[in-house]
Amino acid sequence: MTDEQIKTLANLRYIMPRTQFLMYLRSPEHAGVTLDEILASDERIHAGFDFTDQAMRAAAPPQMSPEELEERWNLLRETYMSMRQEGDDVPFDIKPERLTDLLLSANENKMRSTLTFLHQVHLMHVKRLFRTFTRRVMARQSRSDAIRKKVEQADGHIIYGLGQNTFNIRIANQTVDRQDEWRMIRQFQPAWGQSMVVDLQFLKYSYPRCLSSIYREIQFGIHRLKTLKGSFALYLCNFDPTCPKSQKIFKHFPKLREPHYPVVLTEKSYLELFPQKDLVYLSPDSKTDLKFNGDDVYIIGAQTSKSQDCPKTLSVAKKDGIRHARLPLRANIGMRAELNIDHVMAMMAELQYSGDWIYASRWIPSRFFRNRIKSMGRLEPRDEAVYKAHNELNPSTNEDNIPMGPLEYRKKFKSILEQELIHPGHTHESVDLTTIMQPKERMSTPIFRKTPNSKGGKTSSYASKVAIATIFGE
Repeated sequence: MTDEQIKTLANLRYIMPRTQFLMYLRSPEHAGVTLDEILASDERIHAGFDFTDQAMRAAAPPQMSPEELEERWNLLRETYMSMRQEGDDVPFDIKPERLTDLLLSANENKMRSTLTFLHQVHLMHVKRLFRTFTRRVMARQSRSDAIRKKVEQADGHIIYGLGQNTFNIRIANQTVDRQDEWRMIRQFQPAWGQSMVVDLQFLKYSYPRCLSSIYREIQFGIHRLKTLKGSFALYLCNFDPTCPKSQKIFKHFPKLREPHYPVVLTEKSYLELFPQKDLVYLSPDSKTDLKFNGDDVYIIGAQTSKSQDCPKTLSVAKKDGIRHARLPLRANIGMRAELNIDHVMAMMAELQYSGDWIYASRWIPSRFFRNRIKSMGRLEPRDEAVYKAHNELNPSTNEDNIPMGPLEYRKKFKSILEQELIHPGHTHESVDLTTIMQPKERMSTPIFRKTPNSKGGKTSSYASKVAIATIFGE
């Protein structure tokens, strides 16, 4: 960098223009902005958000009176300016829907936390922008190096491959998407299909910052239903078109307006669409373990653990007079866990395909096993081996594990356990590998089982040894 460039970088006051300036120096054609635009962006961020009357009218909630709107707007402006004077980070640009959420905040503390959250979203956008730029530059460089190397090795012959001379027809992403969507479309056939419901009635009570997480989890869950071997006909029920929070679903799912999209969005309740006797509400607060039935319709509540201050899903199930159940995690992996919507949808799809709870449990995030080991206060070799095996075969960690079948999953899991437990550093603990090949009748023993010798609820080494020998038997 020249002295002039260093001086320009030092004069920039905020992370966004600084990042754009470094990108501009590295590759102006990939940066997407000019130097004048970068300098103007720095000045705009320094000026902060402009609380104009036009912005107030655009963000005004319909149920708020003009007097209350004026009062809330002044409180928001004072809170924003106070945070800037105190040196706190605040967003420089606030969209109208975010302004509406701020105006509906209960008090000043809620406004402060929401403004801090919006600034964190801005920082995440900067990171994604820089990551995308880096990938483009590196991809261009590696592609140029690969082509140059092929030309040197070709010695005058024709070079085939994408981006060069090729006789292969490239399959478009839309073609692949249509093939994946067919897995969900065929489940709408009443002869053999099975339905799943995502209950949207909790959206109106969710915090604004939780809505993005909920919609993102539903989006990932739909992707799992389209790509896994098991699938469901998906219904998004209890949609409220008058609720601004519910309307944001079209921002994340613009295809929901298309008639051929394999997801049904409806204002009707699940009680109007399906027989009451077939409905089962999945709730972590239920005391009944789930027994999978291909004729049942399973309901998942669209809420996050952060927005759950009471057992809402269980209360709704009892109010509607339908059955409720929890995933039998304690009976299979020895722990309770509140899973995301996409993880539950993926587990149910795998269970429908294989009927194997151990195989379906591979979608449980590895952090639950890691946190369980941390809470034990000590690290046992067998507990560490179970965590490593689960983490290595977790489809969320490595998408190459998604096509893996139940038998292959069990074999690889057992193989990793053998490698970890017969490691030279663990030879002081004998492992009888013949006990690993136990019959499936003994598959009810959890991975982490409490024994009378356990102190303070900790898991004993004996429990892990027996669990490994029983759960992952053939």
